[in-house]
Amino acid sequence: MIRFLLLLLITDLYAAASIVFVHIGPQLPSYLPIALKQARLFNPHSDLYLIANERALANLSKEIKESRPLCISCESLPKGPFHKKFAKKSKLDKTFRKGFWTFTTERFFYLAELIEKRKLTDVFHLENDVMLYADLEELLPIFKEHYSNKIGATFDNDERCIPGFLYISNYAPIERLIDFIAQKAQSGGSDMEFLAQFKDQGGWIDNLPVLMPQYANDHELISSFGCRGTRPDHFHRHFDQFSSIFDAAALGQFLGGIDPDNGRSIPGFINERCIFNPSHFAFEWRKDEQGRRVPFAIYGKLVSKINNLHIHSKDLKKFYSGK
Repeated sequence: MIRFLLLLLITDLYAAASIVFVHIGPQLPSYLPIALKQARLFNPHSDLYLIANERALANLSKEIKESRPLCISCESLPKGPFHKKFAKKSKLDKTFRKGFWTFTTERFFYLAELIEKRKLTDVFHLENDVMLYADLEELLPIFKEHYSNKIGATFDNDERCIPGFLYISNYAPIERLIDFIAQKAQSGGSDMEFLAQFKDQGGWIDNLPVLMPQYANDHELISSFGCRGTRPDHFHRHFDQFSSIFDAAALGQFLGGIDPDNGRSIPGFINERCIFNPSHFAFEWRKDEQGRRVPFAIYGKLVSKINNLHIHSKDLKKFYSGK
């Protein structure tokens, strides 16, 4: 009995954070297995969820199964009133790449419905082309302290949030988010714009650090297209506590290139809307105590671990940390 109770206690301790991937459509992306494998490599004890359509989940590859995801079909999640309103009244583009802009926004409704149904807290959502280089249990106390009852997100300018990596503390902030999206989507837009606009809705979302304070001290935060970061401190929010940064997309695009469907894909791409320039950094890959390759950004004498990379090129295998 004592052993059983200890096992339950250990299991509960390790299951404190959940990682969720979402894909809407009939077929899972070919690069998703690597993203799942990478997340599992650094988070062996976390619950790892994969939300997808029944058809996409019907024939999972061996590689996906090895990551031990908890597969949840979209069809099994009851659609709430905000989801139904979105489906009925959304004016988002349904034709570009077979509904890409609609699906990237609709994922938040499925994510919210999973969180509500499972009563989840401390949820991390990763996009399917994001590679994770952090044990989220180690970072969780920082998230709990600074993002209580909030969403922590990666903004790359004042008016755009690229949600490749999100922290969602509980159901309350994402319920507010999907209510907001269901209203805004009636006029068109994108998930990146909605999340940025949501910041003005009562403090339910806040920045994760995407650069070091020293960079903001040395450079004006403005992109080549004139996008700005008018509050520099927002873009290195809580950097001192994390001692690391998160990638919205600019770092992954600089190191790996852009999606080939968007144009020529080679390393060195500078995101035209990101308020900092990755070419001002040096980058190194170092092995941690378990022999896993981890990326670091170097600015002057400051060396900062990168917790995730948004591999826009979709060539995720090049950025895998294992053997």
